[in-house]
Amino acid sequence: MRHTLLFLLSLVLLFTATACRDNEPGDPNNLDAAWTIATFTGNIDGHATFEFRIDGDSPLITLIAQGEVEINDNLQPQARVYIAYVPQSGDPYTSGPVRLLTLSTITSSAVVAADDAALAGWDADPVYLLTAWRSGEYINIYCRLPYDKSPRRFALLADQSTVGTSRPQLYLCHELPREVNTFMRAYYASFDISPLLLRDDVEAVDVHINNSNLPVTVYSFPIAR
Repeated sequence: MRHTLLFLLSLVLLFTATACRDNEPGDPNNLDAAWTIATFTGNIDGHATFEFRIDGDSPLITLIAQGEVEINDNLQPQARVYIAYVPQSGDPYTSGPVRLLTLSTITSSAVVAADDAALAGWDADPVYLLTAWRSGEYINIYCRLPYDKSPRRFALLADQSTVGTSRPQLYLCHELPREVNTFMRAYYASFDISPLLLRDDVEAVDVHINNSNLPVTVYSFPIAR
């Protein structure tokens, strides 16, 4: 199980991280721009459309761009993306038409249920966490990781013994294939935890992170019902 998991998750990072870049928010050339992680829901009636929640269980916001975007191997409907845009209303947190400035696909995958063997080594290599938050059914991570072209193990794992409880325990797994001594790059990642939210008795999810930046290692995200 562990070897299969390692291979599959390595492929996920290999193909998605190539689309990531040093996503530093804030562009002095676009002082009116808003930046967010969103779901690309497709080109609808000639307009690229995106959905996101600001935080937690806040209302769903739908953005409609001025035109279509190119769909390719890296960008498909339901992909998680990092976008910069200017809202026509002037309010970045309301639904409506926007002028899309930039779009980058980000590392994303679904939470994976893991047994003890698969969880072993989840904290092998630390993550320099900048921020973590939940937006609806997604756990979003903004962090710095050592740059390396080789596939690595990077995923959100759910301890399968806690999946049926009111408080599932999740682990941000990061394991490099070898010792890496390079510069750090900033990455966004977004993990779909919707399978864990199907039961009404789920009160929160706890995310464990081997964090080299802050002393906090467990982040709790309550679920509104």
